[in-house]
Amino acid sequence: MYKNQRAWTYEVSRLGFRYHMANLHAAIGIRQLTKLPGIRQSRVNASIFYNQRLSQIEETVIPKSNFQDICPFIYYIRVSPECRDGLREHLLKNGVDTGIHWQPGHWFELFKNCRAGPLKVTESVSKEILSLPLHSFMSEQTVEIVVSAIKGFYGK
Repeated sequence: MYKNQRAWTYEVSRLGFRYHMANLHAAIGIRQLTKLPGIRQSRVNASIFYNQRLSQIEETVIPKSNFQDICPFIYYIRVSPECRDGLREHLLKNGVDTGIHWQPGHWFELFKNCRAGPLKVTESVSKEILSLPLHSFMSEQTVEIVVSAIKGFYGK
């Protein structure tokens, strides 16, 4: 935070509230709702194109969705845990910012004393998941830049 860098890990140590919106933000949001059909369709199209292009890279696991019943706010892939940090570094060197937008809830301080059974799938996915760039009205050319950088990492 103090180095003008994103932090992809965070901690939840107590119950609380999360307020972000001021009246100005609400007004902008209401106006943006009129653009929602176009925003949604552009994100669906970009996600479909990502799936088409990334399905050709056997080292990636893509979402099993046709994206028709959702409005995607992130696009993610799963990769080998041994490769994820290296892939993130490679993508950043090629001008592609990535993220890890999900952490298992049982990792948070708040839940450390809660009873939990084995969470093998959760543990596995948490080490594999990687969010790729996705924004409204994202062009196929931009998606192709991301895909090409991923292919470059895997030597394809």
